[in-house]
Amino acid sequence: MDTDRVAYQQANIRDYVLAEINEQSSKKILKRFFWICVHATSVAFAVSALLGTMRISAREVGYMPLVAVKSNVSFPIHEDSADPNKVLALVNTKRAETGLNEIAADSLLSNLAEERASDMVENSYYAHKDMSGKIFYDLMTDKGVTPQFACENLSLEPSGAPQISVESWSASTKGHRECMLDPRVVKGGYASVKLYDVYMNGAMTPLYLVVAVHSTDK
Repeated sequence: MDTDRVAYQQANIRDYVLAEINEQSSKKILKRFFWICVHATSVAFAVSALLGTMRISAREVGYMPLVAVKSNVSFPIHEDSADPNKVLALVNTKRAETGLNEIAADSLLSNLAEERASDMVENSYYAHKDMSGKIFYDLMTDKGVTPQFACENLSLEPSGAPQISVESWSASTKGHRECMLDPRVVKGGYASVKLYDVYMNGAMTPLYLVVAVHSTDK
């Protein structure tokens, strides 16, 4: 899926993104999931390449370096999965290394990330589009939130260590790094859960999902 910067003046956000998603053929999806199941040592790379970052921008705007407001919001921690608070802390470390503002934990985006993660677990899928055809931005607008820019990072890894997802996003050429280090975002919501088990190398192996949603303040 093409994850080049989505920036346009007066476009229909939802239709544009769904068109991007529909460019993926079912053959590619099946082939890449097969690769995950057969080659355990390349799971991190295969999954990261499978689905690019979802990026939504109502319009391209000029910006100055921003300083995020500190937040007392704490993301829920689920048993046997990465601590999403530590994942955000590692993301903010990466941002600080490049002189960017920190991302503040946001309660609404936290609920959105939890909703996305729970739906994937309940329906056994891994994608930016849910079973009803909605993407994360649709869920934001359903809640009356329409930021000028927002993006979603997904990660599916055979480890619950928080640094694994961040390292995968950092090495990605599919838009994950851009979402993680976008200068415009000031707040985010993170969720981490065990998604499902897959049979690899003669044993059942758990795969852990991390959902990260970033947005501008308005």
